[in-house]
Amino acid sequence: MNETLSPPASRVGIRLVPENAADPAQTVAMVDAAVEAEAAGLEVVAVPERLGAGGVPAALPVCAAIAARTERIAIATALLPLPLHHPLRAAEDAATVDSLSAGRFELGIGLGADREDLAGFGLEAAERGDRFEEAVALLRAAWSDSPVDFEGQHFSVEGIEVFPKPARAGGPPLWVGAAAAGALTRAARLGLGVLIRPGTDTGVYFEAWSQGSEPSSVGPRVAITGEVSAVRAQATAQLDAGRPSADCWFDLAPEDRAGLERIARIANELRP
Repeated sequence: MNETLSPPASRVGIRLVPENAADPAQTVAMVDAAVEAEAAGLEVVAVPERLGAGGVPAALPVCAAIAARTERIAIATALLPLPLHHPLRAAEDAATVDSLSAGRFELGIGLGADREDLAGFGLEAAERGDRFEEAVALLRAAWSDSPVDFEGQHFSVEGIEVFPKPARAGGPPLWVGAAAAGALTRAARLGLGVLIRPGTDTGVYFEAWSQGSEPSSVGPRVAITGEVSAVRAQATAQLDAGRPSADCWFDLAPEDRAGLERIARIANELRP
């Protein structure tokens, strides 16, 4: 595909994917790459959390470090496996990063794809969908201006108020990783943005959103992540299908300076 013919995107950014997150130098490199991405004019930097390969063991501290070193770029988790975190703890940590970044933080969450990881935390994979939905409700309640009272199958909370409050009313924007039709439908029903991989058909998401969703400060939104050419092709397909333009969060190794320069060039071409 000719890079000068790329489709417009809502925002262009990077999703940092370290090759060896056990190496402390890789974590430092991620923060440095975020600083360079901001200097290059990119609009989003996303940090994945995984216990295995492809992310860092704890994404929120890395996001906090990025917040301290940057001023404009949006900072997101992509993704945080929500069932591995108590939602009130996640709400506090996310609100703290949001405050440190003056409202630039966005919380990307997932159900936890690795069944072994879930088992290691004493969780049943079959319960992750229900736990996830309760956790999303608790996140939103925790970011309100009043104490949380919640009684669910997996969580019970009475009269607990979470601090600090997020920098923006309602808390950071919420994204969820989704691929299958059921996951896309659930995301729409819960009023969440979707983070997808190339090849995902978002039609069911927009259709489900039109049928009614939980209250959300913004409408349906899509971010595409993956290899550069595949992400741009998916963004084109979305526009060709008459759907809104999507964020493009290109996967990037923290030390890949040439890759960052290429993405910065693409970002300039995508802007009006």
